[in-house]
Amino acid sequence: MKDSFRSFNTISDDWLINIRGKLRGEAINFLKENLGDRMTLFELLDDRRGWITNALEMLSRAKYNYIFVWNEDHINIASQENIDHIVIEMADKEVDYLLPGFFSFWQNKINDNRKHIIIDGKYINILFITKENIKKFFPNREKRECIITSAAIFQKNFLRKIMKFEQHKLPMIFTRYLYRIMTGLNMLGLNFNQRVSYDFVNKFLFYKLRRFPKETPFEMEITNDRHYVLPIKLGAPKKELFVCIDDDVSRDGYSLIKKGLYPVNFDLDIQSGDIIEENNYYTVRKNLLVQNKEITERYYDDEIRSELIRKTILVISGRLLINVCEKKVVLAQGDATVIHTNLKHTIIALEDSIFLTISPNLKNKKIKYD
Repeated sequence: MKDSFRSFNTISDDWLINIRGKLRGEAINFLKENLGDRMTLFELLDDRRGWITNALEMLSRAKYNYIFVWNEDHINIASQENIDHIVIEMADKEVDYLLPGFFSFWQNKINDNRKHIIIDGKYINILFITKENIKKFFPNREKRECIITSAAIFQKNFLRKIMKFEQHKLPMIFTRYLYRIMTGLNMLGLNFNQRVSYDFVNKFLFYKLRRFPKETPFEMEITNDRHYVLPIKLGAPKKELFVCIDDDVSRDGYSLIKKGLYPVNFDLDIQSGDIIEENNYYTVRKNLLVQNKEITERYYDDEIRSELIRKTILVISGRLLINVCEKKVVLAQGDATVIHTNLKHTIIALEDSIFLTISPNLKNKKIKYD
């Protein structure tokens, strides 16, 4: 959350904050320290009201006509001034919605459908998506992809429209029972696609079946079968803004971890090291590197949602220069340092050196090396 906040902390003087969870106090103290009177703090802690109900109460206090819905697992990789320019252009062109993430996803759709660009602006492309042309952007009817996601910049009335439509739905038990009935019919030999059948029933019920518990924000993510949001004037930034830290969102290599762009802040310092034996939790590798030779590596956990892998480098004899994203440290005998392996790192022998690399056990993990 702190890394995400620092990536766009100057773009507004009107922050509407509601925090739940066991780290609530720590998070609030951090935001108070950094935002001061720019923050309006809400005490909407009753999840039974529903995420959307709480968000609508917050929205009623919004000072400006454009709202950025913040997901703390996304980081802005553009300049903060660029966001200011984008919002000004959105307001000038009366854009309903701008998707700041999934950059390559929308750029591909725009390149394939350039005739639907109604304005080629300075900072954004603007498209008018209607019930008639949506098939051009989402040609596969069976594949559910999001037109609207929750982490985005919205025109306030457009956001309120979506929230009010998605606010009141049948209890989640109706969805569970529908799937139980469909599973029973499949077991009796009536083979059919349950997801397609669910979509059909939900459309018949005017989308009043829940897909997710009301305590979560995910009903805000509107898929390409939900045409009630159309037409919309959609903005697509010409430079990528917010990217998810650890989730590929079904687009291989999308996350910041896999791109080698996270962590954004890390320490590269010298620690005292202890020799450990390989066990079920750690993999230990002994290395020999002669003077002036070097090793450059980058690897990561290649799952849809990746975890950071840390590696300890412990010098047994000699001296090593460790270079990670232009940060450098020299290790002598007995010294150690810890690095994130998804960041490109180079180990240079300043003299003949023997060292250990110690990392979490990578057995049964899907690891990708660059």
